[in-house]
Amino acid sequence: MRLIARLTARLLKAFPGRTAMAVLAIALSAAMLTAIVGFLQSAEDATLRQVIEQNGRQHVKVDGLNGVQQLLVGELAAVQETWTQQDAPGVLFVRFWREALANPEAVLKSAPLAALAFVWADVDVDFNRELIALEAPGAVPMGEGFMHMTRFLMGVVVVCAVVVIANGFSISLSERTQRFGLLRSAGATARQIYASVLVEAWLLSLVGIPLGIVAGVLLQWGVLAVVRMILGDAFSGLTEVSLRPALSWRLVWVPGLVALGTVLISALRPAARAARVAPLQAVHELQQVLVRPRDVRTPRWVQRLLGVEGVLAARTMRRNRRKYLTGILSLTAASVLFISVASFAALAQRADGDGESAGAYDLYVTLTGADSTLLTQMDALVSQYAEGPVARTLSMRLEIEVQEGSRWPVMLVSLPPETLQTYAAANGVQADSVLDASKPSALLCNAQGVPMFDDGDTQAPLPLALPLMPYEPWHEEPKPEKPFAHLTVVAQADNPAGIPLPPDVVLVLPDTHFDHVHQQLIAVLGENAARERISMEYSLSTPAHAEFARQAQELIDQHALVGTLHYGYVQDAAANQSLAARLILVVKLFVYGFIAMLTMIAITSVVSTLSTSVALRRRQFALLRSTGMTPQGVMRTLRLESVLYALTTCMLGIPLGLLCAYAMHRLLATGLPFVPAWGTVLAVIPASFLISWLTLSVSSRQLKTLHIADTLKGL
Repeated sequence: MRLIARLTARLLKAFPGRTAMAVLAIALSAAMLTAIVGFLQSAEDATLRQVIEQNGRQHVKVDGLNGVQQLLVGELAAVQETWTQQDAPGVLFVRFWREALANPEAVLKSAPLAALAFVWADVDVDFNRELIALEAPGAVPMGEGFMHMTRFLMGVVVVCAVVVIANGFSISLSERTQRFGLLRSAGATARQIYASVLVEAWLLSLVGIPLGIVAGVLLQWGVLAVVRMILGDAFSGLTEVSLRPALSWRLVWVPGLVALGTVLISALRPAARAARVAPLQAVHELQQVLVRPRDVRTPRWVQRLLGVEGVLAARTMRRNRRKYLTGILSLTAASVLFISVASFAALAQRADGDGESAGAYDLYVTLTGADSTLLTQMDALVSQYAEGPVARTLSMRLEIEVQEGSRWPVMLVSLPPETLQTYAAANGVQADSVLDASKPSALLCNAQGVPMFDDGDTQAPLPLALPLMPYEPWHEEPKPEKPFAHLTVVAQADNPAGIPLPPDVVLVLPDTHFDHVHQQLIAVLGENAARERISMEYSLSTPAHAEFARQAQELIDQHALVGTLHYGYVQDAAANQSLAARLILVVKLFVYGFIAMLTMIAITSVVSTLSTSVALRRRQFALLRSTGMTPQGVMRTLRLESVLYALTTCMLGIPLGLLCAYAMHRLLATGLPFVPAWGTVLAVIPASFLISWLTLSVSSRQLKTLHIADTLKGL
């Protein structure tokens, strides 16, 4: 075995280029596995720190024990640590060992605490359930869904690595067929040949896996630093959820073992093939001269368009299609991933853009049950910061009786007469029918799904008088049996841009009719209860949206504390859009980085395939040179070979990528038209040609020192 190991090590040193490609493929696979495990650990660490920040690091908090009882709890074998705080000396904080977290309740009821059982009825025991769930044996801090995604990503890396590394071993062994034949003829057994390939896999792993783990850790640190830079202060005040590198031994042994298993699995089949080679067949390389007629049949258009060199390139591709197939499929898979993900990202960006265009304002403030003092203060704050028009919408939450015994929530929205006239004209409705002071009337919006207004046999004719009833979401007393007012719906209308209306069923009416309904509601419920159903909404834009949101929230908190506001909130739409854009950028960073790493693994397969192909065909090129082909002709043959290689990749990758992108578009059902990411499609074409051309250009340098006579010796 030592002799086999020494021979294998010398062989790896004799072919530094091929060895470097194999080590690079293994290192990239190990780096991706390490990065995936590292990101999982960082997410788990952030979740754990968030729970500790919110609930404390104790597993249980016991209030009511005296000093002796606290000592007894601290002496339990399952207890790791106990402590008290100066401001609450009677409260004991307890942390258990990990094994005891499976059933912490049983620990507190075990001996020697069994004698204190009569005391537990007088104490307060508070378990930190969230922390226990995160630290218990077999816990899954990030949830099963996150773990399934992690396993899926690792599976993708393993599958790609197995295909690429196995292809690299197969191509490498095909180059050394004659060497194996010589070893077999010198007395080496098939088992020893098999072992030599596995030893080669071990030696490559010993170099590639440590390099990959170190690169994966550095990659994780770099990506997290970029993420923190992109997000900036988006989560200011929530520093406990920030991601940071989390180092542990799991970051070494999990990706290390998975990568080692991947390399060994990749080497099994090539090793078995090498062990089955017969000595005589290997020495004379008989398998390399068996050519079937279909392997040399070439369409006439190839010769007319590309000449003799194109025919040679096409025939080489056909004869060696198994060797070329893995590299082509690797680049094809990378093309499919880039096109489909880019199309999905473009679709998400278009959907997000439509959402941004639908919101014409930077800030939205809602005040429900506010008194006149708060409304005056908010009006002054809005006037101080607002730039451009400000929309003020007064609304009232009520119910309408759509069927006997069936009610439907509805929102009454008050508009000034001039705004209502514009709104009615935009919907083709005569404003006079709504502004008639003698008959309270309104326009109906967003009535989809309401039985009496939606399309169908039960659709009621307009105008229609609707009975109004109080909306009682916050009280337990019975609702009034009879309506307190009626409102006539004169027409249905759309929700035009520029007038912010809620997504509920809406009745739009002039402020005079709104005040009339409000007074009737006060007569039924009283002034305070009626005020809880009135909401004022402000919609405005300002460059200083963060400062306005802070001051508006302070006003809301002050009035909510003294009871002059029932409910209020500030929505900083500008900040939300900025955060959404940054989060999308972070997601793109992870996704495109993952695909880029897979593409680099695929490129190692392409480099191994093409460079080894050139090395194995030195005699073929020497024969061509001896029959009169110039060095320029040989180089043109290789360039045309790279063109056919890239062309095949594009013909497979682009249609499959567009098909996958269209399938994702149909599954999402966003309602937007399908628009492929043509920029990415156009970028895939030159990238494929550039990769194959550069690889063959570098590999063909060895032909510059081609000596025809020396190369043809032994034929």
